[in-house]
Amino acid sequence: SVLQLHSPFPLTGLSRVGSAARAVREGLLANASNVIFTARQDDVHRLLRSGVRAVVLHDDASEYFALRAAAEVDGRAPPRRAAAGHPPLRGSMGGFYTTGEVRSEFARLASEYPAWVGAPAKVGSSRNGRDLWVSCVGTNQGRCLADRSRPTVLYTALVHAREPATVMCLVQFLRSLLSSAAAGGAEATHLLAHRKLLFVPVANPDGYAWNELHRPHGGGMKRKNGARSCTRSPDSADDGVDLNRNFGHKFGYDDVGSEASGCSEMWRGEGAFSEPESRAIRDLVQTHAPEVVLHWHGWGNDVALPFSYDWRAPISAADLETHQELGAEASARNHYGVGRAWESVGYPVNGEAGDWSYAAQGAASFTIEVGNSRDSFWPPPSRIDPIAAESVWAATYFATAAGPQLQLGSVSLATGGAAAGSAP
Repeated sequence: SVLQLHSPFPLTGLSRVGSAARAVREGLLANASNVIFTARQDDVHRLLRSGVRAVVLHDDASEYFALRAAAEVDGRAPPRRAAAGHPPLRGSMGGFYTTGEVRSEFARLASEYPAWVGAPAKVGSSRNGRDLWVSCVGTNQGRCLADRSRPTVLYTALVHAREPATVMCLVQFLRSLLSSAAAGGAEATHLLAHRKLLFVPVANPDGYAWNELHRPHGGGMKRKNGARSCTRSPDSADDGVDLNRNFGHKFGYDDVGSEASGCSEMWRGEGAFSEPESRAIRDLVQTHAPEVVLHWHGWGNDVALPFSYDWRAPISAADLETHQELGAEASARNHYGVGRAWESVGYPVNGEAGDWSYAAQGAASFTIEVGNSRDSFWPPPSRIDPIAAESVWAATYFATAAGPQLQLGSVSLATGGAAAGSAP
């Protein structure tokens, strides 16, 4: 369902409904008169039992998103061609790419920039046999994936299948980087020459395929992968494992940051790395040892740092300071919030991808949540470009921070004029 809360917002009764808590937090910070969010039917009942006075705007979130997209597309001119000769950042599924369109876009980029973008490489198969693939970006295309000498960054999108803005953000960052380098931009040229950038644009192909099949005009609300966990037949949006609860660090730590029920949106699975999709990301990280990992998620307008599983989780002061500094710099232009999960998204998460890549491999690991509560999981088409633009700097900065960089520590001004005969 799609719900609305009006100010003054409730401060209790929201803890078990993450979307409501995040929307209210956003509303309080923005001094908004109301907030909109989605909730499953059991969460709607939970809110009402807690005394939260929510107005139901639509019983079917998928239909709400699809109708919103259709109304906007019908009432607007077609999107203009993007900068630097790229086609509009639009797909056929409520404005977002389908899986095939993601493949086509990467093929187009590889054709236009063959010195920098390689052919997709298969890194595994999903629960239902779909390819999991990575694209390696850098100047050394003859041996991009094999190169172990360069600082490496791993970027992923669509870990959760109902968050299509994530893949648009990933593509927009890559387009921006390539266009800038082609135009002679010094920073982009340097990054392509001195970094190995790994892109996994569709980390959950089964879940995304389900949304394409059942909601071809957008709005599909399947979040999890293709595992059968809740129903026998037919496969439903409630089936599947939440891949961002299936990683090996603090897997199943409690039933707050993940859940034990196969019908829950946060079902963690039968065991750590039980799913081929999470194993594929694990194997990429173990093989390529990235200095930085960035996972795009939606929504929240924030950047989350390790650790996510418990507010008391021990982390060294030096590592926490490093993550906070990198996160703050990455959000300097989009003004996203920065913090650990309970500080940013508002609730703990265990078995989380970033927690594992930091704890097990030492990678600086971040989750960027794009879009606001009104955008929700399927933003209207007019919001695709602004949302995608907001994370370009963050993704660029993380690539820079993965290797040596010149950083200005302090500035001082000398008093008095220049000495006679000295250079100005």
